[in-house]
Amino acid sequence: MYQDLSYAVPLIKFNLTDSLLSLKFSSERAIKLKSIDTVLPLLINLSKKLNNNLNSKNLKPYHFYNPYFRASESIDLISHKKEKTERKQISGHRFTKEKDIHYLELDSTDLKISYYLHKYLLSIAEKHWKDSISTQNLKEVFSISKALENPDSVYKLNLRRKRIKSIPPEIGKLKNLEVLIISGSTIKSIPKEIENCKKLKSIIANSSKLEELPSSLGNLKNLRTLKVGYCNLKSIPIEIGNIKSLWELSIGHNKIKKIPNELSELKNLTWLDISNNRFEEFPNSILQMENLKRFWMFRNNIKKIPFEINKLKYLDHIRLNKKKIENIDTLERVIPEVMFLHKE
Repeated sequence: MYQDLSYAVPLIKFNLTDSLLSLKFSSERAIKLKSIDTVLPLLINLSKKLNNNLNSKNLKPYHFYNPYFRASESIDLISHKKEKTERKQISGHRFTKEKDIHYLELDSTDLKISYYLHKYLLSIAEKHWKDSISTQNLKEVFSISKALENPDSVYKLNLRRKRIKSIPPEIGKLKNLEVLIISGSTIKSIPKEIENCKKLKSIIANSSKLEELPSSLGNLKNLRTLKVGYCNLKSIPIEIGNIKSLWELSIGHNKIKKIPNELSELKNLTWLDISNNRFEEFPNSILQMENLKRFWMFRNNIKKIPFEINKLKYLDHIRLNKKKIENIDTLERVIPEVMFLHKE
């Protein structure tokens, strides 16, 4: 297991139907577990025991908290019984200030089972990811000049809080770059040559001075995380919709009025933050993000949320200003499995 928080962790869905199991991360592809026949009975017993334990706690168990998970980690247990599908989510994320959200407490047995089950499933998923994470013989550097001395040896370029206005086009020489961090810097633009960094998985630019994003970002087919909150952005390039590998997209606290319809192609996206922007209407492209799990939209001028939001079957919570949403009462009644968390 890797500890580098610069990397995103995908949503893992674990399906149990009688004695048949399947594992799927995001919407990329399902993994056949028949190749691990030696541990298949153990997985079945663990999942059934956990399902039964959680059922006994509440008539409608849904929100479970495991402190051993990272905040970005969760496991969805999905069981199919006749025509009924039941979903239970165990997560490392917890909103402690929300009075109306009740998390069902896990006992020591549940904690251990869910932890080991999740850890094992994640280890299987990691082996099947298209791009495995490897930092062997590679290093993190803290200046562009240092990176260009030996460009093939760099996997992370950390320019956090650097007092520079731009990144030179030579960044395209960093063929093994996986993580670019420019958060808190005075950087205003990213060169189009960023598209030559084919292995790039994370761009973390929160609280920088970015004024625009290059359309060439759409050519980064391995990008998992794009965090550009608290910048000076007024728009999002339509080419971002080409990054089908994207898991996390944070564009909150900018000056953005619309999301391009092309972003509806982000089928693997699990977390989206558009909070504190200038949206007047709910972006319908979000309704097509079928694996969306966490959605933040507070401090906008959106007055209604379409009822079609209930088609996002893995959606866990929406963070919003309840006072501004005209149909919030109906939404909470019709979609009780989604947490509508109030944020001024």
